[in-house]
Amino acid sequence: MQYVDTAMVGHLGKEATSAVSCTTTISWLVGTFSWSIGMAFLALISRSHGAGLTDKVKRYTGFAFLSALIFGTLTAVISCSLSPFIPMWMIRLPLTYITINYLHLGLNEVWLCMIADNVCMAVLLALCYLLTRKRGLNNK
Repeated sequence: MQYVDTAMVGHLGKEATSAVSCTTTISWLVGTFSWSIGMAFLALISRSHGAGLTDKVKRYTGFAFLSALIFGTLTAVISCSLSPFIPMWMIRLPLTYITINYLHLGLNEVWLCMIADNVCMAVLLALCYLLTRKRGLNNK
């Protein structure tokens, strides 16, 4: 979604584009924990459903809902309390600023860096998948 946001404000200038594109890192950081908990519950619910254990499916679904409420509330409180400090901790804002102002590269180069970053992440994820599959850790 951040690519769409970045593309929409691209015509407003480098400051607006930097402001929108620098939130990607923190969004993925915060979202990763929620996604991992959701995937864990998905695996538990899927196994129980496949085994025909509807009582466990109901119990795990309740736990998932309760966990989402608790973890969502905690994430919101922590994120809001740290929001004044988060911009100083993020890496993309300084790198984008340096790339544009000191290296005199334009927004096209910043876009290429973002794309290269995501390609590297995809390659690493693919390698992790292939290595776990090769070792037999991916039970089918």
